Amino acid sequence: MATESEIIRALFASHRERGDLFFAHVKTGASWVRKGHLHILDGLGVKVSWSNLAFHGYEIKISRSDFKRDNKYQNYLPYCTAFSFVCPDKMIKKDEIPDNVGLIYYRADCSLRTARKAKETQPDTELFNSMLRYLVYYRTGSNRQQIEAAKRQVERERSLRSKAEGDADYLRKTLYSLQDEYYSLKHGKEA
Repeated sequence: MATESEIIRALFASHRERGDLFFAHVKTGASWVRKGHLHILDGLGVKVSWSNLAFHGYEIKISRSDFKRDNKYQNYLPYCTAFSFVCPDKMIKKDEIPDNVGLIYYRADCSLRTARKAKETQPDTELFNSMLRYLVYYRTGSNRQQIEAAKRQVERERSLRSKAEGDADYLRKTLYSLQDEYYSLKHGKEA
């Protein structure tokens, strides 16, 4: 049976691979907030992008009984641009959750598989800002994760640029070769 920490490691690895940030056990505001108004997301993936705001919240369920008795996930929706349940493979069925909520399976090989993609939503600005302040004030003491995410983004962009340059060089050489063949055929026939 999978543990929450194993699933968190898999989510962290998945976000790191994409150049995103990932935070485990994210509070939605200050600890002194009145009881019932402070929530803790099991995980939060943050896409490193200025143009495409993406804060993907996660609720991890490792048993059917926990899933059946707990519906606090609805409290997390105003803090995210997308939200998904993550559970052991096929423990939760797609028809057991709302259509706007995603479903990700943690498989025996420690990989993740998206069974249903979460629909993008618009977070509540005031609540969202409260969570962002928590992240800035209490979770960014070390810039290591942000620096690593930025490095991976730069490496990915360099790789894409290098591939594009290689493709352009190949096409240029192919075009020149075809032009040479055409010229040879055209002038060979006239001679």
